[in-house]
Amino acid sequence: MLLAQLKPKVVRWCFIPGESSSVLWRRLRLDGAYLVGELIIVVSGVLLALAVDSWNDARLDRAEEALVLDRLAADLQLDTANYAFVQRGLEAKVGSLRQVRDVLVANMPLLDSTSFIAQVVRGANFGWNQPVALRATYDDLIGSGRLGLVRSVEVRDRLARYYALDTDIRNRILPRRTGYPALSYRLVPRREEFEPETDLSPENLRRIVAQIQSSDLEGEITAELNLARFIAERFRELDAAARELLAQVEDP
Repeated sequence: MLLAQLKPKVVRWCFIPGESSSVLWRRLRLDGAYLVGELIIVVSGVLLALAVDSWNDARLDRAEEALVLDRLAADLQLDTANYAFVQRGLEAKVGSLRQVRDVLVANMPLLDSTSFIAQVVRGANFGWNQPVALRATYDDLIGSGRLGLVRSVEVRDRLARYYALDTDIRNRILPRRTGYPALSYRLVPRREEFEPETDLSPENLRRIVAQIQSSDLEGEITAELNLARFIAERFRELDAAARELLAQVEDP
């Protein structure tokens, strides 16, 4: 555009008959100043447009970051609720296993066959079914390469360490699983996963108790108790890490 404007002016400068050199020079200075001013306006407009685009991109990134942090916070809140649920379940599991151990190992008298069978079943809980950390939001950020939306380097580092801890704990639990859950599953008919049938006849109750007493379940109780304590300790670690991370995600 500037060259198109300049060309007619140069032509006028060169082909105005009788015009003195001083007049030509004065006009050249005026037109040159005009062109410089126009150039400044054009460059300023371009820079302003780039600045507006950059500001708008930053605004959109911050809005998306807020949504990401909200999703991460929601995941962590559910995680801490799940960990509390696991802790309560593990306490009940340990209590059930101790009652079964008293009968099978310590040879304490069996007072209630229905209650004993229920404790056998509930002792299997959390032996193979621990809830995992909710990581869909984090995995989506990693997979899409958008983790950088989270500006805080410390938050990003804690996220990585939290989910790595979760994976490590799962890997450490797996080889410690015992034969207790599967064996109890074969011995006792279930109404639900961790509830036995409730309409068993006295004859069936006696038969099931006899099968339990003659099975290898006794040999699995100590290992299952140790597993329960191990899981409880590891989930306390996860809970503490989740709460620390949640505090930072909510106030990055």
